[in-house]
Amino acid sequence: MSEKFPRQNWFRAKKLGKEWRRVKGSTSKIRKCNIGRPAKPRIGYGSPAAEKFSINGETPNIVSCLKDMENCTSIILSSRLGLKSVLVIAKEADKKGIKILNRKKIIKAEKVALRIKKTKEAKKALKKEISKPSEEAQLSVANAPEQKKSEQQQTETSASENETIAKEREPEKTSEPKRTRRRTK
Repeated sequence: MSEKFPRQNWFRAKKLGKEWRRVKGSTSKIRKCNIGRPAKPRIGYGSPAAEKFSINGETPNIVSCLKDMENCTSIILSSRLGLKSVLVIAKEADKKGIKILNRKKIIKAEKVALRIKKTKEAKKALKKEISKPSEEAQLSVANAPEQKKSEQQQTETSASENETIAKEREPEKTSEPKRTRRRTK
């Protein structure tokens, strides 16, 4: 539709594009259908009823389950289909030799299925690692009482050090009173 009915002023700015938008200007020459101006889309420009809904000369059926695929030469997968059903229908269509017109949906479903499979495998691997105690973990369990004693000693020494540092940092007290702001009414 964009080639036959270009948008008004499409050539002035690249971001407008050629896709048709209804003309709304009160002085627009296209809206007034002046001679020498691009045509506006109207009812008479529609394609014949026999050609409507046909893609490459074939009228596809919209499929939402395996039963809908009977006696079809080309199909379009419904937008309501989920990942698993898209893959099942695609395999069945390939077996029967049925042409699928929205192939991108199948490609996307295969990518998502692959991604899900990888994440499941990664989770299984993590569970196996967590369930098997490593040698380091076993050693740390054996050395736990010794580590607790050393930690207690460190905390005792650090506490005494902190007290001495706090005493050094205390400001000297002076006899001057604190200055406060006077309240105003």
